[in-house]
Amino acid sequence: MKKSVISRREGAVMSRETHVGFTIHQMDNLVNRTRVALGLKNGVDEMTTMNGWIIAYLCRNADRDIFQRDLERELSLAKSTITCILKPMEQKGYIERVSVAYDARLKKLVVTEKGREMHHICYDNMLRMEQTLRNGLTEEELQAFFTIMGKMKSNVEQLSQQIKKEERKDDTK
Repeated sequence: MKKSVISRREGAVMSRETHVGFTIHQMDNLVNRTRVALGLKNGVDEMTTMNGWIIAYLCRNADRDIFQRDLERELSLAKSTITCILKPMEQKGYIERVSVAYDARLKKLVVTEKGREMHHICYDNMLRMEQTLRNGLTEEELQAFFTIMGKMKSNVEQLSQQIKKEERKDDTK
């Protein structure tokens, strides 16, 4: 199988139609704008996509204690980033931190009633968006899409790890 390679040539320009990163970025923007419009239509005016993912994760795992570090791992985000996301969620009343009996230092994350209400609305919106995205696609096309996206994700993760490794190497100089 021949691999797709982009070379750096004098004057070589990728068109928008064949630029993978641009297409993904464009699709992400379109989906997010549509998601926000759908949310506003259904009374979800202040919840971000990330808030929705966090609340969904907490609801799916309501049978066990979930801590900030669990979200860091699940969402591949830094501690400081998760902290900046969770604080406003607490202030808006979507979640609360609750002490656990077995370790006074730990506070589990719990979805409030307001958070559960928003979760139901967001979940319905997500299902509508998912159905829209899948509309007209066969199972084979969807499988190919997920296979390709999996490969691209792996490629980007490898590059990210390589960059981190290079940064550590530069720091030791």
